[in-house]
Amino acid sequence: MKNKFLAVLLITGNVLAADLSESFSPGKGTLYRLEVKGQQIPIDVSIYVAASSKDKVSIEYFLSSRESLIPVEMWQQFEIAPSPGSPAKITKGFVQTKELKNPEILTPEYMSGFDGVKVNDFLFSSEAELGKNKIGEETVEVPAGKTKAMHYRTQVTDQTIDYWISDEAKPIGLVKLVSTSSEEKKNYKLALTSLMKNVKPFIDPAKGVPLTELGKSFLAKPGSVK
Repeated sequence: MKNKFLAVLLITGNVLAADLSESFSPGKGTLYRLEVKGQQIPIDVSIYVAASSKDKVSIEYFLSSRESLIPVEMWQQFEIAPSPGSPAKITKGFVQTKELKNPEILTPEYMSGFDGVKVNDFLFSSEAELGKNKIGEETVEVPAGKTKAMHYRTQVTDQTIDYWISDEAKPIGLVKLVSTSSEEKKNYKLALTSLMKNVKPFIDPAKGVPLTELGKSFLAKPGSVK
């Protein structure tokens, strides 16, 4: 079970509604295909709303990889609390696999993204913040079909991240993401496969237990990728 889970960017724009439950309906989400350079078999990534309230949203990821002889299935869930005028904060995080009896509570160092990108760097960004990285509107073709989406680009050290977001892909918003870098492991592509609805969360936060060494073995080591 050597295939480590690497948290995927979650991108959406201008969703700071007075009541977040109006923008994030539980069970709705998107299915993506993640292609990583050096891996022959794509990874299926589902991102969907696990729960929402007036001021918080819980987003769950499900990844299914068949790169190894033993298929890898993993869930991660993040509770996110946006705050107008400041970056959204991840207040809780959980990880669970078939090998873990209960969801395990992530410690702060495991609640970041990978390759220097945090999960909430773009989540709930205002139009003004997104505008700093705007390239322009384009027609994007992904497995889900063709759609018009706004193209953005950001730089994280030696890594260039291009991403396209559209209302057609709500509530997550992300249509496509491409990361390029001189480092092979930082080259990957995420593309929308289909929209999802009526998805039931796998992780029950009420059953969370402290993070174990087994739980850590499924996660990218904190600070291992700059």
